[in-house]
Amino acid sequence: MAINIVSMMRGRREARAQGIEELAQRLAKGEAIAPEEIEAHLERTGTDEAILQERIDCLERRGELSATVAQGIKAQAKADKINAEIEAAYGKVVAAQADYQAVRAKHDEALMALGHEIGSGQRAFDALLAPENLSASDRERLAASRAAEADASRAVSECRTALRDLRLSLEQAERVAADAVEHARLNKSNADVQDHKQRSENAVKSRKARIAEAEAELPRLQAAADAAAAAVKQLEAELRR
Repeated sequence: MAINIVSMMRGRREARAQGIEELAQRLAKGEAIAPEEIEAHLERTGTDEAILQERIDCLERRGELSATVAQGIKAQAKADKINAEIEAAYGKVVAAQADYQAVRAKHDEALMALGHEIGSGQRAFDALLAPENLSASDRERLAASRAAEADASRAVSECRTALRDLRLSLEQAERVAADAVEHARLNKSNADVQDHKQRSENAVKSRKARIAEAEAELPRLQAAADAAAAAVKQLEAELRR
């Protein structure tokens, strides 16, 4: 019978590989094995430390990869559950939108007709105050009330404008006065310089007084404007009845 060396050597290599694989798996799992036992195992299987270390490293990498795969599968399961919940919610939104469109379509014609009536009602509401629909005395009362409101509103606006201008003027006067005071300090014997200082300070005082008067007057003017506006609304309501 012919001897098959290739087959014999393959079998021995496979046996050595199996032996080192079992040892590598035990070590990769964290099993404590005495160095003497490891050395004896290597001699028995005809391998060395480098081959054993290579197998341990490979097994550890595969273990890490397998753990990552398992984590990914677990994450996918959670994501599938969340996406299913989102899809269910979206389905409700789609159904609600369909219901909304159906209700809109159902009432579109009625809303259009009501819109025409509302517009007509608003135009009639405004027309009740048109001069041709009022008596002569009511036209005069309404015109006088509206004119009083306009005058009161204009007075408020003018007061606000005056206050703004006075405050700007005061800032300028204060700058001039500051310069004049410093100039007078350096020229105490110059009468013209001292006179300019006094006039500059008087200008500041005058503007402050006018600002105080305007600030005190503004609330009264605003109250009068509010009262005039209320009077117009009350008269318009009366004339519409």
